[in-house]
This record gives sequence, structure tokens and C-alpha cells, in this order.
Amino acid sequence: MTFENAEISAVLRALSEIWGVTITMHPDLKGFITVVSAKDVTPQESFEILRSALNVRGFAVIGGLDDPKKVIEVWPREKVIGQQDRGRAVAAADHQRHRQHGVA
Repeated sequence: MTFENAEISAVLRALSEIWGVTITMHPDLKGFITVVSAKDVTPQESFEILRSALNVRGFAVIGGLDDPKKVIEVWPREKVIGQQDRGRAVAAADHQRHRQHGVA
């Protein structure tokens, strides 16, 4: 798998076709990417390489090749972390509310 100074959206479009999944991208994901592999890689290896390359640029990948919805999302990492924090806060509040009302 080799992409040299390739537009990120073009790389994601090509991988979407190869993997048979839909990839949605946050509008802030722009620019070029270089990924060079000295050997042929499996689809899962190419996914992990892409995840790593996007992580370096500050983006997180949500979903995976085994996701039953066949949808992968690419978001700025700080927005994903913020959503996870809000989700944990809501879950903690729900748990506390259930304890106060005697629900296990």
C-alpha cells in the first residue's frame, strides 16, 4: 500500500472501494498524506496503517472493517474525546439517578 503526497479524500475514496465500506469524513479533514509500505498488506493491516496516519494528523477513526453497519467515520480527535466524556457523564448521571430511586 503506497500513497505518495496523495489527497486524503482520494485515499479514503480508494480504500472505501477496496474495503467495501462507506467512509464519512469531517469537513476539517483536508490535505495530503504519504503512506509507504514495503510489502503487500491485508485489508486489516491497511486499515491500521490508515488509522495511524490519520492519528498523526489529529483525527480519530470510528468504526472498523468488521462493523456490521459498514460505515467508518473520521473525526477530529478532540471532538471524539469530548463526545466520549459527555457519554460517560450521561451514563454516570443515569446510574446515580437509578440508585436514588432504588433501581439496580
